[in-house]
Amino acid sequence: MKDLSRHLFADTPPANWHLSEYNLKPIGSGPYAFDVAEIRPDGFISTYSLKVNPRYAGPAPQIARLGLRFFPNPTEMVKAFNAGAIDGFASLNPELLDEINRSYQLVTYPLPSYYATFFNQSQNPVLSDQTIRRALTNSIDRQALITKIFHGQATPAYGPLPARASQWQAGLPTLSAAPTSTPSLAEITNRLDLAGWKMGDNNVRSKTIRKTVVPLRFTLTVPQVPFLVATANELRATWTQLGVEVDLNILDPNDALTTIQNRDYQALLYGNILNPSLDLYAFWHSSQRFQPGLNLAIYSDRKTDQVLEAIRRELDPQKTRGELAQASDLIIGNYPAIFLYSPDYLFVASKGLFGATSTPLAEPADRLRQVTHWYVRTTRSLK
Repeated sequence: MKDLSRHLFADTPPANWHLSEYNLKPIGSGPYAFDVAEIRPDGFISTYSLKVNPRYAGPAPQIARLGLRFFPNPTEMVKAFNAGAIDGFASLNPELLDEINRSYQLVTYPLPSYYATFFNQSQNPVLSDQTIRRALTNSIDRQALITKIFHGQATPAYGPLPARASQWQAGLPTLSAAPTSTPSLAEITNRLDLAGWKMGDNNVRSKTIRKTVVPLRFTLTVPQVPFLVATANELRATWTQLGVEVDLNILDPNDALTTIQNRDYQALLYGNILNPSLDLYAFWHSSQRFQPGLNLAIYSDRKTDQVLEAIRRELDPQKTRGELAQASDLIIGNYPAIFLYSPDYLFVASKGLFGATSTPLAEPADRLRQVTHWYVRTTRSLK
């Protein structure tokens, strides 16, 4: 939470802070200062114009004025870029690249995040069988997913730490690397047969547990985000080949949040965003299994808890790196989730914008920290 200036907000009821002129026209110490905003009658801010802040302590920006445009949906945003009305936009959705019909440059930013399918074993007894979780995990071709859904603009994820983790924590070795060998679908189906999960006439496996025939079926909950829905359909297609019946529960993102808070799902396709310290405690410690914790797999393992607690007490960075690797291995070995990919954050810019370079970000908004290095024209100079 940001601190508020008492002398500016003391006389304004908290419920009206978002309507305050000081909220719409903020005062800051960054390279740019507020200039003017266009606000529609319905309160939607359509344009925010910034000018160089003469009191900024750092190097002066090379672009005198910076305009921020806001759009009701991605389609309108891309349409404005195609028309030359804006010079760039950022998104996690690679499908937007297919809608661009003008020349552009693409800057990719790695984020400390990953997407995974989290298993809530308490909601479906089928998922409490590690043989099933392991089979589902081993059947996924992550690189094929990335090629088809992200046009290659993502990195495979094999564990609870984001790919290229060393970019956020210097000296951290490559973690959660791809397995040296991956079983074929034939090998996976054979293991399911040996574990008692037999294929039925309806091409769905089942197993008799305590004299009850249990079908190999579960529901996968997915927020209605294009690349997540596309991923869910690919996962279901692969698992169908194994004899697994998967029902998709596609929810509006706001409804999905309520479902997640209540842990009301059997399997969940969702993402985790870590802080730059790569602290895993909030996502994998057993104390965080329920709201407001972020342990979406309802994961509980005493040894993992001990390592995560030790990481928070440790002051030696070298020991911390070793403990992070140990925690990652423990989590991977228990198969509480299928780690899928770490998408890049994409910044699409016109060919006339210079100075934007790929660098690891703690969060998407941090791309604007480079703004003092951006420029739009060059001139010859005599030396």
